[in-house]
Amino acid sequence: MAFIERYYQTEMLDAAEASFDKGVRKMVLASATGTGKSYVFSKLYERFKKRLPKRMLIIAHSEELVRQNAATAKEVNPDAKVGIEQGETQSDPDCDIISGCIYSLNRGKRLERMINVDKIVVDEAHHAVADSYQTFLSEVWTPEKLLVGMTATPTRGDGRPLGEVFESIPYVYSLRQAIADGYLVEPCGFTLRTKIDLSEVKKGSSGDYQKDALAAAINTAERNQQIVQFWRHYAADKRTVVFCATIEHARKMCDAFQLAGVQTAYIWGDDPDRELKISMHQKGEIDVLCNVGILVEGYNDPNIGCVVLARPTVSPVLFAQMVGRVTRLAPGKFVGLVLDVVDSVGKNTLLTLPTLFGMPWSIQLNGHSAYAAVKRIEELQETHPGIDFTKLDDFTQLDAFVEKAKLFEVRFPKEIEENSSLMWHKSIEGGYRINVPKPDKDTKGGYVRVFQNALDKWEINGIIGGARFHGFRAGMEDAIKTADEQITRRAGSVMKLLNRKATWHKEKPSIGQELLWKKIMGGRPFPEGATKGEVSKLIDARLSILKERK
Repeated sequence: MAFIERYYQTEMLDAAEASFDKGVRKMVLASATGTGKSYVFSKLYERFKKRLPKRMLIIAHSEELVRQNAATAKEVNPDAKVGIEQGETQSDPDCDIISGCIYSLNRGKRLERMINVDKIVVDEAHHAVADSYQTFLSEVWTPEKLLVGMTATPTRGDGRPLGEVFESIPYVYSLRQAIADGYLVEPCGFTLRTKIDLSEVKKGSSGDYQKDALAAAINTAERNQQIVQFWRHYAADKRTVVFCATIEHARKMCDAFQLAGVQTAYIWGDDPDRELKISMHQKGEIDVLCNVGILVEGYNDPNIGCVVLARPTVSPVLFAQMVGRVTRLAPGKFVGLVLDVVDSVGKNTLLTLPTLFGMPWSIQLNGHSAYAAVKRIEELQETHPGIDFTKLDDFTQLDAFVEKAKLFEVRFPKEIEENSSLMWHKSIEGGYRINVPKPDKDTKGGYVRVFQNALDKWEINGIIGGARFHGFRAGMEDAIKTADEQITRRAGSVMKLLNRKATWHKEKPSIGQELLWKKIMGGRPFPEGATKGEVSKLIDARLSILKERK
């Protein structure tokens, strides 16, 4: 196939070169699942050939990924010699690009032969913190070489932060941006809540649930039957993949679907018939494929219309990969359906479709697009910075939630009150956000967001007046203060509107406010004792709701 380089792929490669020229040697490039990460890291060979003339090594942890990466590297670099290091297969000494399995690379003479590489790519960068990768990199990587980690999820998870390995994240192409650009479809979600209690299920060294302990809790006849009925109600006409915890769990899920008359099969890593079953699923001869341990990383079937998340996880990477099976474009496919199976977790949290867009895990979308939901909530955050939208539990009740909110009781996070006088609020995507009005009629407004990234650094992203800016700070306080300085410099004329301590907030409401209030509130009495700032927020809230209802 012929590759057509997309704009963000060019920008990502440009950012990698620019960072290298500034002295960065260990970086992460983040691109959403399904947006062509393998093309980008294959293209690194050509981009860095003059700077680093030796061989390039691409590391993965599974047979499928190693072979897929080798195939892509060859297509992108037709004049380069590409080899594989895996099991009994060895690359020739004169190979330009090597695609290798980490478990094979760490063995004996293979490790010695990898010394002569100067460009190292870790496919699925979250694996780089594992001991197997650390052992290999400690022997092969040196400060003059380039180490690039590719990932779909640059946010920090519960495991070890990527900052233990990498120095910088020069470029992020998010799931949200990919949907906005039309390169992925919007994921829509329904939530099935069960009576299973996961609060006592043990977690492993990775921070995620231990598979056997998880399966012991969730693999019940009642739960499996609930999932089947849920699927039949919302997704019976869609090609479906069900993600399970163990082989036995996949088998029992398969049994439950088959008892309901659904053409179903289950597969696992060593299944001798897995290729046949996958082929039958792709041809539509099997409606549902229950799987464990595969169809996660690197599997590409754009016609999958639904994923059922029958195995809970607290791993952001695993969750993004599972949902990524349903967001790829296909002819006639406009949305992908995600069925979240949510068990009781006590005071803990789970990953659900809303969390991929930074929303609270407990929000029920009830069939709505997660992408559209976060956009709508952010619009309301702009007019209601004092409302805590993290307490919303049902997106379909958003308007009622806003109307019932105590708009007079505007509260800002304690850490914001201690470090800034501006109207920062908690971002629905995580961290803090402030919306910046237009400095003048000819200049666009914008926003600034401050958040903690996967390297444990506080990142500042903003756009004001059409100009973007980006930076990093070690701590939250420094990041907020730096962002305040940028806002003041770039939008000084509107600082009065952004300052939550500005005197106008406490002034008496104007006559114009009183007249507008009576008009839009259907004769409801004017709020006695309210200040100009409080009335302004109430009017904004009402107008926003009326606009949405139209």
